[in-house]
Amino acid sequence: MVGKIEKWKTLHERNGLKYKIRNKKFQGRAVRGVVMITPRSKREIWLGKGKIVEELFPRTKPLPEYKQNKKEALVALRQIVEPQIISYRKSVLRQLQGPMGHKIKCAMSNQLISAGEFHIDHKYPFKNIVEEFCRDYKIDLENIDVYCRGTKCYLKNTEIAEAFFDYHMMNASLQVLNATENLKKGAKYYG
Repeated sequence: MVGKIEKWKTLHERNGLKYKIRNKKFQGRAVRGVVMITPRSKREIWLGKGKIVEELFPRTKPLPEYKQNKKEALVALRQIVEPQIISYRKSVLRQLQGPMGHKIKCAMSNQLISAGEFHIDHKYPFKNIVEEFCRDYKIDLENIDVYCRGTKCYLKNTEIAEAFFDYHMMNASLQVLNATENLKKGAKYYG
């Protein structure tokens, strides 16, 4: 399907680069995206769907700076709480793989979860946690100082970053979902 797009053909043929569509682990989730393979080193460089779609179908109008800032701030907030998500994921894996071999059911489908086939999800949407945090701390994500490097974004104000880490720790309720259920549900909120 992608091969029919002229821009894709041009990108694909340039400099002997090869592209493959693959599933890769990204921030603990299996994500379908595009991998570029360089001709000399044979290294795979993850591009992701978003980057390819952006290149193939550029916006007619650039994203306003304030919206871009909000988007990057949300990425930063997600990355701030990533250690909490990883910790919860590890506790689920310990339960599944432990000597007692606990059975864990998907919060949506009630199917048994097996190691490697689950996602960690917010029971109360992440979007709502962010909105309440911003309201309580009088923070405007469109104007907060953010800097990005590669795929990582950071809040410049470390006090706000630490406050959000604590706020999320106190207010987030995480659940285990079967990977397919979580993907079916989709992210109905930003982040």
